[in-house]
Amino acid sequence: MLVHPQFDPIALQLGPLAVRWYGLMYLVGFGLVWLAGRYRIRTQPGSVWSAKDLDDAMFYGILGTIIGGRLGYVFFYKAGDYLTEPWRILYLWEGGMSFHGGFLGVVIAMAWFAASRRQDWLRVTDFIAPLAPLALATGRLGNFINAELWGRPAAVPWAMVFPNVDRVPRHPSQLYEFLLEGAVLFALLWWYSARPRARGAVSGWFLVGYGSLRFLVEFTREPDAPQEELHAESRIPPAGGKNYMTPAGHARLKSELKALVEIERPELVKTVAWAASNGDRSENADYLYGKKRLREIERRIRFLMKRLEIAEVVDPRDQDRERVFFGATVSYRESGGGEHTISIVGTDEVDPGRGRVSWVSPVARALLKAREGDTVTLETPAGNRRLEILEVRYEELK
Repeated sequence: MLVHPQFDPIALQLGPLAVRWYGLMYLVGFGLVWLAGRYRIRTQPGSVWSAKDLDDAMFYGILGTIIGGRLGYVFFYKAGDYLTEPWRILYLWEGGMSFHGGFLGVVIAMAWFAASRRQDWLRVTDFIAPLAPLALATGRLGNFINAELWGRPAAVPWAMVFPNVDRVPRHPSQLYEFLLEGAVLFALLWWYSARPRARGAVSGWFLVGYGSLRFLVEFTREPDAPQEELHAESRIPPAGGKNYMTPAGHARLKSELKALVEIERPELVKTVAWAASNGDRSENADYLYGKKRLREIERRIRFLMKRLEIAEVVDPRDQDRERVFFGATVSYRESGGGEHTISIVGTDEVDPGRGRVSWVSPVARALLKAREGDTVTLETPAGNRRLEILEVRYEELK
């Protein structure tokens, strides 16, 4: 079993300027495409391309890659976030590029280039298509360096643990894509395009080759979590970036994580492996359910690890006992006469049945910093409510 080295994403720091490996991989990719294109122009008899044509096409292609890749990421994956803060679309240093958007950007850029040169668009893409896998290969190396787009859990000898995700051995699917969509596809298209071919044939085989190889790799790549789940988890951290927890809540999450990693997941992996050995997987209920449950467990493991990593444990017994702060158990009376008792806890510890409410909830915010005998106002959609604080106490929450 291998362990991902967890490279520093910053290759070079020059004062406030950070040069990232992922950006360098883009530059290397563009450089390889340019060098291979120059070589093909020199060695291919009857080529109508000149060195200047290649330089201009590279300019259009780079613009298409960056603009299309960025806008594709924005609209395909994070439209809601960027619509509220559209200026962040320009924050390329925060990361976020989409292959789909980059591909569309290059297609449009090549159409623009072809029109400006009055060339046939498919002839242009036939020249560019064999070069594109070089850029795809360096992009996948960038994904590997960043330890992103990891693969599914695996039992193969070369399985790799990505410590930033979990402790589960996985397919290094970024390297599979580097080899197949990059090196293999480049070699095949370079050989195929060395002889004159029918208009659009090289472009067509690029699409067939890339689609087929990507289809194969997808069987080893961890699928992206549904966007609604990603957005739900991204909203959980409270204002200010703090993830307060009581000692008991922190212990519960650690216990759950340990049980998932050391007990439930290994047992389920064995069950899935056994089910897979029994023949047709498409109608194997044990296999299908096991894979679905594995994906749920892996998402939960990643979530718990992230939450525990930023957790700030606060013992209620160490707080100012005269005022309401995190961890307080508060009894109060509403203006209508009803009495309630709640405990103010972290966002991961909410349990309405036991009176545990999040410290960022409206009622907790209304009560924070108040003292016994104070009356506070709780704003609700149905109107304001007056809360009279009867008692504030701090006790160990189990």
